[in-house]
Amino acid sequence: MSHMGIHALRQSLQWLAMLAIRLLGPLTWVWVWAIVVQARAATIAWEGPAGCQGEAQSRIQVEALLGRQLVQVPGLDFSVRVERATTERWRVHILTRLDQQLQGERVLEGASCAEVREAAAVAIAMAVTERQPPQEPPAPTVQVLDLAQTAPSNANRRGVPRAESHVTAEATPSPWALALGLGAVMDVGLLPDVGIGAGLLLAGNYGPWGLLARANVFGEQVEEVAALPGVTGEFALWTLGLQACTQSAGAEWLLAGCLGAEWARYRARGGGGVTVAYRRARNSVVVRGDLGLGRPLAQGFVMWLRVGAGMPTAEQDFVVGEGVRVHSVSTLAGRLGLELVYVL
Repeated sequence: MSHMGIHALRQSLQWLAMLAIRLLGPLTWVWVWAIVVQARAATIAWEGPAGCQGEAQSRIQVEALLGRQLVQVPGLDFSVRVERATTERWRVHILTRLDQQLQGERVLEGASCAEVREAAAVAIAMAVTERQPPQEPPAPTVQVLDLAQTAPSNANRRGVPRAESHVTAEATPSPWALALGLGAVMDVGLLPDVGIGAGLLLAGNYGPWGLLARANVFGEQVEEVAALPGVTGEFALWTLGLQACTQSAGAEWLLAGCLGAEWARYRARGGGGVTVAYRRARNSVVVRGDLGLGRPLAQGFVMWLRVGAGMPTAEQDFVVGEGVRVHSVSTLAGRLGLELVYVL
């Protein structure tokens, strides 16, 4: 194939890649937003008469029983309503919803507001601990429990069923996780041609949230200057980025969205007896968003496919000779990566 044919093919591939990135770029932000919504923390909505308000106390009791915070429990919502059953009895209704779907209702009775409030905390903690998302939403059920009929051997001094056999801090896995990884990466827009490189990453997670640091090195490219025969511009690129991420786990796949910034440093030099000049700066800051699809493997490894888009915060031009432009950084750059990550 002739030199002109190769150049035309390269330009066509780059144009197609940029078109795909421009079409997929807005969807990336929609997907990230969807992940954030999906990963929202569990909530407790409390309704009770004057003198029996216990949302804050109930949350503290639930988290003490679980040994972790409710922010680490996505998708569950509890509606608690306390009322007087009689002049000497109290009743609490607990509605449980998973991803907006009603899962069931429990009705507990006790001798005081404090008693039913503590019972509600135990019931919520047990629901969180024992939750396993069903394949199909089950029909709502109603369970009525009179605390006065609870056997003494299974009750504490207030008559509330003990949850130690079901809810223990020791059984709760640590919400912290650290991961290291290697990857291959392709970039369209920061370099004159499609850039191919390799990268290292370090990630730290707390529950569904985390920080991701990544460093990439791209191979050197040589760009011929059509206006100056025999003159070339040679480019190399290093990037270092930090992103905030959120992650959602399915039955077999992981979905993650990340948003952050990247520092890009260029090295440019001329061939053919000329010098490449930086019309503006050799460093660039890129605002970047990524979407990742992960597949857990054996022994703690996860394979990730990531696609994203970045927007440089300033224009950059590279010129030779009397201001002949060799390369201008695109206003929208795309990124595709394949990473193998080991979770420590």
